[in-house]
Amino acid sequence: FRGGHVRVGVGGAEPSKPLPTDPPPLGGGRVRGLFTTAAGDKDICYEIIDGRRTVLVNGKRAERAGAFFGQLTAVIFTPEELHLVKGAPLLRRQFIDRTISLIDHRYIDSLVAYQRALKSRNTILRSAKAATSPLHLEISAWDEILVDNALYILKQRLEFCEAIAATIDGFYSALSRSAPYVEKVAIQIHSNVLDKGGNIPTRADLLARFEQGRERDKATASTLIGIHRDDLEILFDTGFGKREAKGSTSQGQAKSISLSLKLSAIEFIRQITQESPMLLLDDVES
Repeated sequence: FRGGHVRVGVGGAEPSKPLPTDPPPLGGGRVRGLFTTAAGDKDICYEIIDGRRTVLVNGKRAERAGAFFGQLTAVIFTPEELHLVKGAPLLRRQFIDRTISLIDHRYIDSLVAYQRALKSRNTILRSAKAATSPLHLEISAWDEILVDNALYILKQRLEFCEAIAATIDGFYSALSRSAPYVEKVAIQIHSNVLDKGGNIPTRADLLARFEQGRERDKATASTLIGIHRDDLEILFDTGFGKREAKGSTSQGQAKSISLSLKLSAIEFIRQITQESPMLLLDDVES
């Protein structure tokens, strides 16, 4: 693949100016699009040159993820989305994170900061285990970064889950209207960061839990508490009680639930931005 161009008018609008057709760079490729949104025309360019990625928005380089995410609101559905229901928790976290990042720049910046701190903390834990030495004092600094970002991320995830929980069952009912019996879908966030009452802990309480778990973390050379272990639990009820959807749904039911999640995400974005995002369907009949 060398390069591509696209002109898109969001919400039925047409781009007001032609898109430049300069050739793709040597040693790489480029995808460039001119999009008309409620905020005006946006020229978005994504380049890969010699393995290095660059994103430009209206000709200016995006230096951080928060400067790029949300410039164009789009939700994609591919055959691989079936794994949202039956796959690993990482896939469901990515679904949540990508949706929220489209409307909340602080969220994506917090995710980046959290992942960097987590990587550094785990490196210290591995070093401490290998050397059978006490944990480094610097781990406390990483704990503070993890806690500050985790509390914000978890709050936004819970609010997102609450919002789409109100719409997902309606979308699923519409998609599976030929079912001979009533099927219900519900979702909830599972997080080991929440306290025993299911509430977001205080900063002091969460810091204390990180400190209390250091020896256990050292033994496993990994951080066992945190929002990186969150999961979106999808529950399915055919009239005999709620069960986890990943073990109780057919392929067709899983596809309908996955698409319902995407449609709920679109409604979530629309309510926040007052603009309908694009829904991109890739081989949805497969």
